[in-house]
Amino acid sequence: MTRQQGYSLVEILIASMLGLLLSSLILSTLYATVQSNNLKKAQETIQENAALAFHFLANDLRSIGFNTCFSGSRDELNNLSNGVVGNQLIEFGGIEGNKYGYKKSDSITIIATLFPASELLIAMSAVHSDLDLMDNNVQLGQELLLTDCNHAELFTVTGMWANSIGHESNMNNDANFNRIYHKGALLYPLSLISYKLARGVSGNTGLFRAFNNGRFQELVPNIEQLHIEYGESLEGQDLIKYSDANAVTNFSKVVGISLKILMRSTDQVLSDAMTIEDAFGKISKLRDKHFYKMFTLHIALRNKELIRESN
Repeated sequence: MTRQQGYSLVEILIASMLGLLLSSLILSTLYATVQSNNLKKAQETIQENAALAFHFLANDLRSIGFNTCFSGSRDELNNLSNGVVGNQLIEFGGIEGNKYGYKKSDSITIIATLFPASELLIAMSAVHSDLDLMDNNVQLGQELLLTDCNHAELFTVTGMWANSIGHESNMNNDANFNRIYHKGALLYPLSLISYKLARGVSGNTGLFRAFNNGRFQELVPNIEQLHIEYGESLEGQDLIKYSDANAVTNFSKVVGISLKILMRSTDQVLSDAMTIEDAFGKISKLRDKHFYKMFTLHIALRNKELIRESN
């Protein structure tokens, strides 16, 4: 009979060990690949969300000052409106900055023009007359800036009839303008816009925006911090000093805004927690394994007319 030989116990143990090592190497490589892909996706998502947040913020903040042909100060504006824009203009001017909101982040409220102007079709017959527009794009209750470039009135639309709008005193301090405006005068819709951070529907912190004291709507998720600094032009100097909201001496002298946002990945994609410098300059070791990244944007305010006050 032929003697049959098999593998010895030592050979089986060695083969098993090599198989385990090979499997471990494959699994380790696979895990590293998955983790690398997750990190890459997280970085791409953060980049896209940061760009989207800055898109909204920059478009609105660059509209501060109303972008009209009226070059007078807000003290030269005849403010008749009892609406949110009129009251904001009286109390704060074109910018209101606040600190220490949700998660100690900053918030901002501005007055801006987001829609095209309408044009006066015919001259008013009296200071209390309705306004006939070439194309009526405004809404009932909307606050409008009426200007012929030399003078301006801020009022609330109280009535609408075809292409005519009224400005009775039930929603304004007075039904009379300071003067009669002629054909070609422009009407700009003004809006009150607020930005803040708050907890979103996912449970994570996000960027929220509201119009005219309405309900805040989430725009961009996973923004952990928002830091806003305001650049004041210094008297007699070609310099701009950036300060937090509570250190600004005069918002009417603000000519630029600096934004910092700290973004966070949705999932924990790192093997170790990060050490970061946050939006307010604090360095700390984080407890979670999310990926964080800071983004900065400087915005020059090009439309400064009605922010400033008369000297």
